[in-house]
Amino acid sequence: MNPFFFIILSGLYFLFNFTFHSLYSSLNFKLILTLKSAAQFGEKTVIKDFIELGSIL
Repeated sequence: MNPFFFIILSGLYFLFNFTFHSLYSSLNFKLILTLKSAAQFGEKTVIKDFIELGSIL
C-alpha cells in the first residue's frame, strides 16, 4: 500500500470535517467509515466509497 494514499485520505477527511462540519455531519461519519474500510480492505474499497460519495454530492 502506498503510504501517501493515507496522507491524502486523512487530508481529505480533515478538509471535509473543517469546512462542512455543520452541513455534512452525516458525510463526515461516512468518511470515518471509509477510513476504517481503508485499514481493513485496502485501496479498492475506499476508491469505490469515494465514487459513491461523489454520486451523493
